[in-house]
Amino acid sequence: MARTRRQSKTLNESDQRIIGITEVDPQFDLGNGVSLAGLKDKNSEVQTTLNQYNQLVVQLDGVTTLLKKLEGELRGLNSRTLAGVRSRYGADSSEYEKAGGVRTSEKKKPVRRAPQG
Repeated sequence: MARTRRQSKTLNESDQRIIGITEVDPQFDLGNGVSLAGLKDKNSEVQTTLNQYNQLVVQLDGVTTLLKKLEGELRGLNSRTLAGVRSRYGADSSEYEKAGGVRTSEKKKPVRRAPQG
């Protein structure tokens, strides 16, 4: 399942504010960095960073898909390898146990319950 791309409500509000302030006063400046130019610069910086973030999410989705595929292939190979060890050495051998299998003699036997009545 793909991750959702991020959007910014703050960026959308800033876009609208820039449009409105541009109509009121294209030279808007209150000093101390509070100006239309400063707002546009920060808005652009946030937009660029948001785009980078969303591109990384897309890349991460691709890597996640590849990783899941490779894990499935490895799971199958592990299963076939264990089956091969069982076939060659037997299900009750120490080699089978060393390879990760449970020896037949060590498996818990099912206990039958007495009928209740």
